Amino acid sequence: MTKTYKIPPKSYCCYILSAYTNAMARILMYDQYKKIPPEDLLYTDTDNIIFKGNYLNKYQIGTKMGEFKLIETNVNCNIIKEKALQIGTLIKISGLRKDQQTTENFQKLTKGENINNNKMITYEESLKANNFDYMGMQKKEEFQITTTGKRQRNPQYYKNKAE
Repeated sequence: MTKTYKIPPKSYCCYILSAYTNAMARILMYDQYKKIPPEDLLYTDTDNIIFKGNYLNKYQIGTKMGEFKLIETNVNCNIIKEKALQIGTLIKISGLRKDQQTTENFQKLTKGENINNNKMITYEESLKANNFDYMGMQKKEEFQITTTGKRQRNPQYYKNKAE
C-alpha cells in the first residue's frame, strides 16, 4: 500500500524528531505546571506560564537555555482566549503579524470587532491551488476571535478533585 500526496513531504524534515521534541516539551512543561496549585494557575501555553501568587522560588530564573525568563511581575493580565493576551504592556495575539499586535487591535478584539489582516499569497499557497496568477498579491482577510469574554475557572471542579 502506498500513500500519494498532492505535495510530497519535504525531504529535509524529520517529522519523527519534530513529534518527539514537541512531546518532550509538553512533558517538561507539565512538570512545571504541577508546581503551582490549579486555582492560582491562570494561563499556560507551550512556552509560558501565568500565575498569581508568589511561586517564583520554585523556578530557576535566568537567561540560559532551559531556564525560565521572567517577563513581567505584579502587572495586570488580560486574557481574551488562548494565544490572545496582554501582560502589562506586552501584547501577544497568535495569527496576527507583529506590526498588528497593538493596544488598539487588542481593544478591538475584546469588543468582538474584526481586524483587517491582509496577507501576501505565498508560493506554497499558489502551489497547493495550482494557480500562480495571484502569487505575491495581497489577499484580504478578516481576523476575529470567536469567543470573547474572560476565561473563568470552576471552583467546584477543584474542590471535587481535592477530595
